[in-house]
Parts: sequence; C-alpha cells; structure tokens
Amino acid sequence: WGQPQYGPPPSAGFNFAALDRTKLAAGVVTACGLIVLLGSFFALFSVTATPSALTVPNNDAPAGQIDLGIGFYDVFPIPPPIVAQAIPLLMILAALTAFPAILGAAQKVSSASAVFAGAAALLSFMLTVTNPLPSINVTGQLAQRLDKKVGGQSVDQLVDSVLSIGPGAGLIIALVFSILGWAAATAMIFLRPGPSQGAVPVQPMPPQPGPNVPPAW
Repeated sequence: WGQPQYGPPPSAGFNFAALDRTKLAAGVVTACGLIVLLGSFFALFSVTATPSALTVPNNDAPAGQIDLGIGFYDVFPIPPPIVAQAIPLLMILAALTAFPAILGAAQKVSSASAVFAGAAALLSFMLTVTNPLPSINVTGQLAQRLDKKVGGQSVDQLVDSVLSIGPGAGLIIALVFSILGWAAATAMIFLRPGPSQGAVPVQPMPPQPGPNVPPAW
C-alpha cells in the first residue's frame, strides 16, 4: 500500500480575498472624511507677497517675501469663500453615511456617501483653480493719475506682479482625499451585495407517502 498523499499546508499569509470589500471601501470613506476635517485647520490658500517685484518707477522696496496663509475659517485679513467651509462638512456627512456599512448595521448601501464626497471633490477642484482676490477697477481722474505713475498698467496687473496665490496645504489635502473618498464611495455602490447574494438555496422536501399509499421502492 502506498503512503497517503497530503496536499501542501495552507498558507499562513493574509487572505485578502476573505475581506469584505464593501466594508473596506466604507472604511476608506470614513478615514478620508476625518483626514479632510483635520486638513481644514491648515491653510486654504497660500499668499506670497514680494514688494520689490512691484513694477513702478523708483521702487526701492527691500528684497524679501511676506508669506500669508488664508484658512478655511478665517475672517481676517481676507475671508475665504463660503463654499470652502462646506468641503469638510460634506466629507463628514460622507463618512457618517458610510460608517454603518463597516459595522454591518446597514441593510443596504446608500449612494449618499458618493454624492457628498463627489460634491466635496468638485468644490475642492473649483477652489484650486480660482483666484480668491476680488478684481479691482479704477476709473476717472484717479485712473489717469495712476496711469502716469505705473505706465499703463492696471491695478490687477500690479497686484499680480506682487502677489502670488496658490492652494494651501489644507486645500491640497481636501482635494486629494475627497477624490479618494469619492472613488471609494462609488466602489461601495458596485460592491454592494445583490438581493440573492449569500442566500442558501432551499431544497424542496420530497413528497411524503399518504397513510394508504405504499412507498415507492
């Protein structure tokens, strides 16, 4: 008699296939919401002023830069756009609507998380490509005198030559993690189980013979 053949021992590594991918995606959405909330305490916009770059005659400003950060919740010196405060709020709502899926308490996966995270990502992108400073227009005699002083430049051109504005650390964090949360929330919709997934089929019971019917052999 031959020796019994045994298969290779089961691997002791991490079984990724055994994970509930819906719960994993919900965990990513929840984590992204918390990260965006923490990131909102950093700068929304970063402003760098260089007085020596002002293109006017006899500009004797010393070399150097002035760095200024505009926060999500600041009111001075420049109030941020009101939609900036909606970004962390939307991501927290996305996290709250996704959190029940982690505990398995939700009967079905809601698409609200994807809506909230998508809106936050859209607002973050909009603020990234916009300029928060208002446009300035000078008319009348003041415009004529200003034209003589600066050589035909507009006030906006003067401001652009001195100020450099870009997204701050908080806005960059909000943009990256809102997009990541949006992708995870969208994945939750496609990963949610169907109405019959995981159900055990019920086998029909064989017919029982009646009291006067002989059993079939």
